Amino acid sequence: MNESESRPRKNYKIIVGDTITVFKQEAGKHTFYKTPIAKKNYDGTTSYYNKRLWFKKDVDIPNNSKIKVLDFFEEVRENYNDKYNPTFGLFILDYELIDKNMVSNSINAYNMQISEQDKISDIEKVEVSDDDLPF
Repeated sequence: MNESESRPRKNYKIIVGDTITVFKQEAGKHTFYKTPIAKKNYDGTTSYYNKRLWFKKDVDIPNNSKIKVLDFFEEVRENYNDKYNPTFGLFILDYELIDKNMVSNSINAYNMQISEQDKISDIEKVEVSDDDLPF
């Protein structure tokens, strides 16, 4: 098993610079955001959970979006339904929205650059005779 197969898709710890998937859920006038996380158990199995996310006011992130976390702090809020189990999550202060089209456009630009380099290498083929060689 290589290293990428042994690691879960996203660890329970999120650090600055991580790219996470954000899911949006609307309930009445409230909007909730969450991200999936994974935790490796002692017996080798993996448990999957959701971590709650909070943003500044008037932030609207589309459902199933990828963001790069630039600044955040961990938040603990009171659970009004059960005062003995508070809600843990992240308050994201600064982030960068990663556009799916931007990723595909950069891949297409790279592929075009590679094909252009192939064309140039075909043009620059030079024939060398035995007289041109120093030995």
